[in-house]
Order: sequence, then C-alpha cells, then structure tokens
Amino acid sequence: FAWSRTLPLSLAGGFVAGFGLIVYVASTNTLLQLTTEDRFRGRVMSLYTLMFVGTAPIGALASGQTVTLSIVVTVGQSGLIRNTAEVGASTVPDPDSTPANASGSEDDESAVDINAQGVAVTTSANLQIVKSASQSVATIGDTISYAIVVTNHGPDAATNVQVLEQLPSALQFVSARASIGVYDLSTLVWSIPNIANGGSASLIVTTRVVAPGSVTNTVQVLAADQPDPDGPFKLVPGAPGGEQASATVAVSGPAPAPTRLTITKIGTKVVKAGGTVTFTIRIKNSGTVPATNVVMTDCVPIGMSLKRGVKAGALRKNGQIAWQVGTLQPGQTRVVRVVLRADRDTRGMRSCAAVASAANAASVRAVAGVRVVAGAAGGDRARVTG
Repeated sequence: FAWSRTLPLSLAGGFVAGFGLIVYVASTNTLLQLTTEDRFRGRVMSLYTLMFVGTAPIGALASGQTVTLSIVVTVGQSGLIRNTAEVGASTVPDPDSTPANASGSEDDESAVDINAQGVAVTTSANLQIVKSASQSVATIGDTISYAIVVTNHGPDAATNVQVLEQLPSALQFVSARASIGVYDLSTLVWSIPNIANGGSASLIVTTRVVAPGSVTNTVQVLAADQPDPDGPFKLVPGAPGGEQASATVAVSGPAPAPTRLTITKIGTKVVKAGGTVTFTIRIKNSGTVPATNVVMTDCVPIGMSLKRGVKAGALRKNGQIAWQVGTLQPGQTRVVRVVLRADRDTRGMRSCAAVASAANAASVRAVAGVRVVAGAAGGDRARVTG
C-alpha cells in the first residue's frame, strides 16, 4: 500500500503476500515436526515458537499507540524465576534508552519475578543394551569374550545403572573389564554410576566353555534412577521385556567328565607313647568342572589328642574335625596337616578315616593309622589313598 496508488493492485498484492505467509508458516511447522525425533520434538518446537513469535517485529507504532504480546509457558523448575523483556531495535532513536543493552534500569525493559514452589521435574533416560560374542562356534575348553555396551539415548543422564550379567552353567568365569563402573562377581551385577546423554559404557567378560550345546548368554538392565520411556525394567533374571540382550554360541565336543575327588592321607607308622604324629591330608579335584561345597572331615582316635590342625576346621563333639573347603577348580589341590599326641598309657594300633565330599561329586575316603609303642618311634610312613 505504501507504493501502490491503485486499490485493485494493492488488494492483489496483499492476497499474494498473505497466502505466501500462510504457506511459509504451515510448511516450516510441518517440516520441523516431521523431521525431529520424538524425544526432541517438544524442545525444538518451543524454540521455534520463541524465535517466530517472541522475536517477531512489532512494526511501526504511532505516537501514544500500545501493542500487547502474550506468551504462555510451562514452569519446569522450583525457586525464583525472573523473566525480562526489552526493546531489541528501533529505527527511531529513543532519547532516554538504548535498545538491547540489558542495562536493567532503563524504561525500554521490564522484568517479572515468580516464585515457583512444588514443581516436579520429570527426567528420563532411554537406555539400550547390546551384547556380542567373540565367536559363534566353539569347542569345550575354548575362551570366549562377551562385549556388552549400554548406550544412553537421553534426553537426560542415566545414574546408578545396574546391569545383571549372569553366566549360564556351560560357561566358567575368567575375568571382567569395565570402561565405567565395577562388575561384582559375588552379585553378578555391573554397577555404572553415570552415563551422559549420548554416552555409553562397555563391559568385556571373558569365559571358558565347559559344556557342549547351544549356549545362550543373556544380560539385562535391572535398574536406573531415571525411568526408561520404552517401559519399566525387569528385576527378575530372565523375565521377558525390559532392556536385555543375548548372544548364542554353538559349542561342540564331548560332555565333560563328572567331577571326581581324590584324597590321600599319610603319617608316621610308629610312634612312642607320649610322642606326636603328623598326618598330611591332600584332596584334589580330578574332574573337568569345579567341585562345589567341598567338605572334608577327619577324626581323633581314642587314646590320642589333637595338638594342631584346626586353623580352618572345628573339633566336633563326636571327635570329628571338619573343614569347609569351598570350591575346588579342576586340578586344584588342598592340603591339611593334623598333629596328634599319643597318650602315655596308650598302646597298639590307632587309625582314622579322612572323608571328602562335594555337592556335585561322590564322597571319597582315605585311612591311615599309627602303632603306639612304649619304645622309640620308627621312621617308616604309612600311606592309604582313596
């Protein structure tokens, strides 16, 4: 209208300008929403609205004229919040203020303070877990490494992330190395203190294959301080859903031989009354898989008393000594020495059996005895194995 003096031409120009503005606004709004990821769409559109509406030029103001701009916002934090508005630019100089100088004392700017109370700030962290094996085919005795990667897709940081890495019975633990946090072998949980938005953490678990078949190793996220937008975490190992990943390895080879314990007990063959005799007991895992909950017992013969040998055991009321050996790995040996003293009035043969057992192995026993005499003891040794 400023350049045209013809009404029809001005109306046509106004129609074209208005149509172009509507197409521009609708197109940019649609393109932004279609090309922005779901988790960022709200933030991107808020910035777009702020730039499009909040910084829009007012245009020309006649002397004494007033215009109003209303902006609706959502409070996202507690405490004192200050919102300041200021004239950003003007083609006509202002005699008592300068636009966009943020002085805080001129009449071309104004601020409003609000005190927000009880505002709940909701955070979330979209976690993704991936697991891969160093090989897909193996034989018994091979070493396999599993790589576990937890990635945080945001929008917030994930704190106190708990990941369960529970090995199946066909795999024997060798070592673990974490880029962030600690893997606790007693609980089988990998604790990650913090994963930033867009960051990741990795864990390498090295194992040894001890049984054939299709071996599937599953890892899962148990918990985090922030909820996952994909759904709740599963606290039960192996439960469907939640954030979890698996890797399967085809293992060939013969089935492992059953765990077998062997035990030996040796000691002095002859001892004089009042003297001491030392019995050495050795227990060994001769199988190919760990022997668990191994317990070994021995006894004190009548006419003899225990001098040493209960550092790791306990003397029972019935004269039995028991040792909680725990777990014996394949080929591992545990040695216990028991020192007995013969009573001064004791004569004759005295013997006792040492017995070893495990939760996954049959019991074995070994007997060794000593002959108590009144004279000097000899140096011969007796040995019985089982």
